[in-house]
Amino acid sequence: MRYTKEKILDKVMDEMENPATLYKGKFANYNGRINDGPFYIEVAADEILNHIDKLKEIKSLIDDKSLNSKSIKSYDRDHKGEHENQSKGSLDSEKYLAKTLYNICNSNDNEPGKKFDHIGKIFDYEIPLATSSDDKAGRIDVVSFSDNSIYLLELKKKESKETLLRCALEIYTYYRQLNLEKFIDDFRTSGKLKEDFLAKDIVPAVLVFKEGRAYKQYKDMANFPKTRKLMDDLGVQLFVLGQEGSEYKVSLP
Repeated sequence: MRYTKEKILDKVMDEMENPATLYKGKFANYNGRINDGPFYIEVAADEILNHIDKLKEIKSLIDDKSLNSKSIKSYDRDHKGEHENQSKGSLDSEKYLAKTLYNICNSNDNEPGKKFDHIGKIFDYEIPLATSSDDKAGRIDVVSFSDNSIYLLELKKKESKETLLRCALEIYTYYRQLNLEKFIDDFRTSGKLKEDFLAKDIVPAVLVFKEGRAYKQYKDMANFPKTRKLMDDLGVQLFVLGQEGSEYKVSLP
């Protein structure tokens, strides 16, 4: 289906009524373009830039008043990296990949785990954004720390068709919905984060393969400058995941 610029703008503004679900809007994953003009997501990104303050209205799902409630659980669920219920489909999932990367950094054979270039050590995966028993919110795929930063990482598998806009909006939304102070306190308590990390050190980021659509759009500045600018304005970074056999590495784009 083809869309006009006006139709895309209408879709963006309709979804902008609830900025916390903006990333779920179908327009964010449209891959076409307006005749020989801009790509759909570029039109959308430009409009979002015009109303960027709306995204900054997204609130944490756990406010400070509810922190002492018994129904609020820790962000740290003591994951062990087990690959349970494996099937042919699950081996190709982002969930399986997240656990694999976690296990690389957290060796169980008395050898020190690996630290990836740029993003450092992955210390957990599938972090729930809301920690009550009726949690229906999203989950952060992977979290890591380097010397000076903590990264909240939206992970995409090798052949992902998700757009750069969708990836960036999703992880920024999760970043806003996370109670940053509680996140640090929970993982500091369990010994997985060092004492001197602060909320300001937390960075939203995307971790993608070169084969995926998001990476290709990121590198195509000629066609996707507005999407790149939106990422920059939101403080969302991008890292590249590479694989050779069973070996993984992380690089800059």
